[in-house]
Amino acid sequence: MKKRMLAVLLSVLLITVMTGCGSKKEEAGDGKLKKITFVLDWTPNTNHTGIYVAKEKGYFKEAGLDVEIVQPPEDGAEVLVGSGKA
Repeated sequence: MKKRMLAVLLSVLLITVMTGCGSKKEEAGDGKLKKITFVLDWTPNTNHTGIYVAKEKGYFKEAGLDVEIVQPPEDGAEVLVGSGKA
């Protein structure tokens, strides 16, 4: 009986400690969104669905980001990234 009570007590203590270690969702400090330009690797297709869904549902804004999604130019996404424009 003592072992069972000890196990229950330790379980409750562990749950309490783990709850206290949870992380809080923090928003951007001053409410400003950081603007970024996201260049695709190719024309929009099913591989990019997650990016568009995240923008539509506001996941980027929750993370403090203002995301602009652009298609790559004819010479490729590498040029935009290399020039610092994306």
